[in-house]
Amino acid sequence: MKFHVLKPCLFLRQNGGEIALWERLKKLRAFGHEVRIDLLLPEEIRSSFEGARSYIVDGLTCHLHFSVDFAPHDLEKQKTTENAFLDLLADYNPDVALTHYTDFFATSAALRWNSARVVVEQTDDEYPRLSQLEPFGD
Repeated sequence: MKFHVLKPCLFLRQNGGEIALWERLKKLRAFGHEVRIDLLLPEEIRSSFEGARSYIVDGLTCHLHFSVDFAPHDLEKQKTTENAFLDLLADYNPDVALTHYTDFFATSAALRWNSARVVVEQTDDEYPRLSQLEPFGD
């Protein structure tokens, strides 16, 4: 199966919810499934990546897409952000699209694409105790 993760922001192991999703994605890949992660990021942070088109965390590649029209919470940019996610979904044509419940534009685009093939990750451990994060380092 092909899984496509959509994020309108950086995807790092920075809180319990993201750590849980990373672990789930690694298990999917270990079982032989394809996992693609696409991030739509605002143009102003492109220089931080020194021309890179992707980055890797835990062996999973995050593909970077930049535009002045992408913003995770700006309602004026919702349409262009959603349309870019729809284009990525059409290109990759996954079996399942994965989004996080706090990533509204990614979730709304995925649901418009094919609501029967969407899993919205709902987590209750966004901000775990620091002791739970220690095994993951900085």
